[in-house]
Amino acid sequence: MLEATLAAVAAVRERCGTARAARDARAALAPYRTALRASEETEYGVVLLHDESPALGAARGLARSPAPDCLLEYFQRRLREQINRLLDEGRFDTAVVVGDRPVIDVQHELRQRLHRLYPAVPESALSRVRVAALGGDCEHARDAAGEYLRTRRGYARLSAAHLADAASHTPAVPDTDDATAQAERIADGLDRYCAAHPFLDRVSIEPVHDPSTVEALRTLFGDRLRAVSPGPGAGKDTAPETAAQDAAQSPAQDTIHDAAAPWPRLSLQRHLDRLAFDAAWTFRPLKPVSVHSLGLPSCLGTYLRDLRDRLTRPRTAVDLLAVTGSAARGTYRHGWSDLDVLVLAPQDALPGSGASARSWHPCWTGSG
Repeated sequence: MLEATLAAVAAVRERCGTARAARDARAALAPYRTALRASEETEYGVVLLHDESPALGAARGLARSPAPDCLLEYFQRRLREQINRLLDEGRFDTAVVVGDRPVIDVQHELRQRLHRLYPAVPESALSRVRVAALGGDCEHARDAAGEYLRTRRGYARLSAAHLADAASHTPAVPDTDDATAQAERIADGLDRYCAAHPFLDRVSIEPVHDPSTVEALRTLFGDRLRAVSPGPGAGKDTAPETAAQDAAQSPAQDTIHDAAAPWPRLSLQRHLDRLAFDAAWTFRPLKPVSVHSLGLPSCLGTYLRDLRDRLTRPRTAVDLLAVTGSAARGTYRHGWSDLDVLVLAPQDALPGSGASARSWHPCWTGSG
């Protein structure tokens, strides 16, 4: 990272390209080369990327800056170009592309990779767990929802305050504590609990009153989290039937009226059934996976990027380009494993025409 930062500074100051800026940075670090190399060899280098593309990565990073200017944007793009260069040279041991994934998914990938090398680093226990966060002002309705999920839908019922305290040396103060820190403590405590109870795949945590804490938990868990507020203050002018439908369609907040108020208990239970079944039968579109995240040797990574570019630019000629086998599972071993690539394309995209096109069905394995 020191070399990448120096090279980015050189690129900004001298208005030069990536290669020249890299040479200038190496020249500046030449007197310290031996010490830097020794230090680098003792480290396991991990880099987190917003995106594989330097331009998109810079844009994602700058989106969190309060007042980005042109100079900062230019520096960020040059910095990401240098980081990608070091990745192609094999200077980092692994790269994790964050993208739009929730924090738990990114942490799971990182900890899974580290666990193979350092067994003392535990794998994440939350990647397989569905979470229902129960809030609302009515304790009776919240208790009814928690008990129904526990007895009828197999959810483990846990205390959010206990989870937060288990992950902190001092008890959290809900009225004054930062919502993000509170959510992280809850997630940490839940990770420890689920690691000790590996048979759990769904839990409910309660009470979670603060909307900011709910949003922070959603940033961590993504669509694995469903927030439920069975209280009398939600949707006062909405009929029970309509409220249940609206809540089911809105992943941001599954709001339920109090089962003891105008709501019949059956409506509450039906909504909770929908929540449990939606979590169990979720259909998701395929998400792109970065080449860096596969952990392949640089030569094979370059091959995959070139293949992807040939099949998608200037227009997309395939329906699917997938890596299967050991490379997809993260168990690729250089010198032992093959690189298995599956390509699906529509008939009219195949080369040739007529009978020759109909008989052309390629399937190949590129050896590693």
